[in-house]
Amino acid sequence: MEATLPVVRDEFPFIPAFSAAVIKDGAVIWSGGYGVADVESGAPVTADTPFPAASISKVVTAYAILGLVNEGVLDLDTPVNSYLTRWQVPALGRNNPDEVTIRRILSHTAGLSAEGYAGFTADHEIPTLEQFLDGIAGDPVRVIISPGRRFMYSGGGYTVLQLLIEEVTGMSFADYMQTTVFEPLGMTHSSFEWSSELGAVTQYTVNNEVYPNVVHVDQAAGGVYTTAHDLAAFFAALLHDDRAEAIFTSNPGTESDPYGFGVYAHHTETGEPMIWHDGLGRGMHAIFYLFPEHDEGVVVLTNHPAGTAVVQNVLCVYDRWSEVEVPRACE
Repeated sequence: MEATLPVVRDEFPFIPAFSAAVIKDGAVIWSGGYGVADVESGAPVTADTPFPAASISKVVTAYAILGLVNEGVLDLDTPVNSYLTRWQVPALGRNNPDEVTIRRILSHTAGLSAEGYAGFTADHEIPTLEQFLDGIAGDPVRVIISPGRRFMYSGGGYTVLQLLIEEVTGMSFADYMQTTVFEPLGMTHSSFEWSSELGAVTQYTVNNEVYPNVVHVDQAAGGVYTTAHDLAAFFAALLHDDRAEAIFTSNPGTESDPYGFGVYAHHTETGEPMIWHDGLGRGMHAIFYLFPEHDEGVVVLTNHPAGTAVVQNVLCVYDRWSEVEVPRACE
């Protein structure tokens, strides 16, 4: 892969940068970065350059929630409102918020609104988490269909889980994730809070204009900044963690698009489990694939919304290297 990926970079000069990493047998066996983190400065990208990963945040949040379940702090089948005091999930019409359990929120079967959100630029007044959930800057989080009825993707649901973590731990979400996930796993270049000190890539629009750095109130749903090496280290650990079974198992109601906790739980053409999720934004595209039966996986991060082409080519290179067949990788 190391010899081939510079060629991929040359084939897509309009994509400023990408980074990738490969997992095998519980370890990150390769990682690398290509291109420039910022076009104006020409700063090079490495495997330790942070990128936004958007919705890949959800599996990291699920990992933390299951840690609290293992500690006996939370129960997956308890209504989330029973833990919340700062804000409560409200119903819309006859839908019952008491049926909105943690398990259903994790699997997007809680019937909650608000598919996703954009971030806030630095000059914008940042709302509180409770104001955000009530819709001050987008769709309010409400129970809009019967919980358990079907899969309905909700970034708003994961933002409720963010509040849940803050309520039961007494810490800010970002601080809790830093001390209980990132630090223990050695993810030294990852954070749920953007700052200039983080040294993250500049993001670019489809017209190659700079997309401003934004603050995410919905950190648990889409706010993580991480590197290819850090994210691969997380997945290498997850593949050997007792939380993996719950995260990778599809849930009732998700039969049309099998979903575990923060991940899609699909299968390869040969029937082997294939765990994946992507992250999409106005200035980025990220994706990962895990193959638990082979203890293997790949991570790709880009800083351009047209990074899909790079992602597909990196996956094709990985497909040729691996014994696993990545669906549609080389089409």
